[in-house]
Amino acid sequence: MVGSVRFQHQRQRPTPTPTPTPTPTPTPTPTGLTYQFSASSLYGSVTAGSYSTLTDGNATTGHGTNNGTTEWIEADFGQPKLVSSVTVGGGSIPSWGGVATYLNNRTIRYSNDRVNWTIAVNITGVTDSGATQFKKFTLDSPVSARYWRIFSSGYLATTEFKLE
Repeated sequence: MVGSVRFQHQRQRPTPTPTPTPTPTPTPTPTGLTYQFSASSLYGSVTAGSYSTLTDGNATTGHGTNNGTTEWIEADFGQPKLVSSVTVGGGSIPSWGGVATYLNNRTIRYSNDRVNWTIAVNITGVTDSGATQFKKFTLDSPVSARYWRIFSSGYLATTEFKLE
């Protein structure tokens, strides 16, 4: 064949579409001032609270105490820190249930020696859902203190204890 050109047709394989890697759900980053958590007691089979679970904005994690005459949940900064607001939260902790009933009508107090306590906030208006589930109390003026506690003369529970 004079002057003829022979074409060889090669079929190209389609480029495979890569399977996207699912984006993992990030673990909530705690916010507010960092502190050491402690409590007067732990109720039954409730999972103990921690700084992480009390500053994660999750209404199903937190801490619940027994029914003693001086129950408390404490934040210890290690040294005095300036605090201008405190956020506490309602919700529903597994093995506990609704929290707001055991948080409202309690007090938030501060101290530098764990002996002399001053009331900073009377907790009211917290609900287990809705706009006031996490309630931020802004102090009249910032307070410098090492220890901050939620105090109760009976059962006490919260899903949030964030100090800013």
